[in-house]
Amino acid sequence: MKADGIIGWEPSTPKTLEKAATDSKPILIYFPGEGPEYNYDGYFYGKDLKDLADKKAVFIRVAYTSDRAPVPYSEQSPIPLNKIAGDNPSRDYGIKNYPTFIIADQNGNPYFRVEGKKPTAKDLEAYFDKVPEAATKANEKLQKNLDEAKKLWEKKDSKGAVAMLIKNFKDGAVGLAAAEGGIKLYRELLEDARAKLKDIGDKSKADNVKKLKAMQREWGKGTEIYYEIEDILKS
Repeated sequence: MKADGIIGWEPSTPKTLEKAATDSKPILIYFPGEGPEYNYDGYFYGKDLKDLADKKAVFIRVAYTSDRAPVPYSEQSPIPLNKIAGDNPSRDYGIKNYPTFIIADQNGNPYFRVEGKKPTAKDLEAYFDKVPEAATKANEKLQKNLDEAKKLWEKKDSKGAVAMLIKNFKDGAVGLAAAEGGIKLYRELLEDARAKLKDIGDKSKADNVKKLKAMQREWGKGTEIYYEIEDILKS
């Protein structure tokens, strides 16, 4: 096996993402599974593939893990995190079959998936060429919801604004302009809600308890405010 056909796989780390972002390159994420048949360098091998890894995209190989347990809502914000640099990319990308190849943008947002077989260099190059358009469409979809959230917030409809932002967060996209805009607006809403919590006053009074519960329903489970109010009501 010639060295000029061996791919230099990158690890799934923030540093690798930084490299992809700096070079504005798409990412190939490879989940080989547990067995040796897909883990050795000779399985995904060849000069044409190595050329793609060197020039066209960032190639990441993710070590196998069987853990697919979801992260409890109470332990996280609804703001999506980057799946590649997280503690369990296999879980976060919903990997069920091996081998699996995911074609993502420079932020790790997935657009195409190949399962149970090895894509050719020609296949991959075609996917990489489609990534910019896929990312643009994803951003446009997020932007529509963000624009609606901004309109609702201008009317002081925080419930509606939060609902639209949560809808975007459930897509799991990170790094896109509309995704970053949504996070900024969400934090503004958080700041406003926390100021309201301070203004409510004595938590032992029935009227104030009603206000707290109303705000808790407004934000819903899986949000910081919901659990902060939960702690207040328990104290």
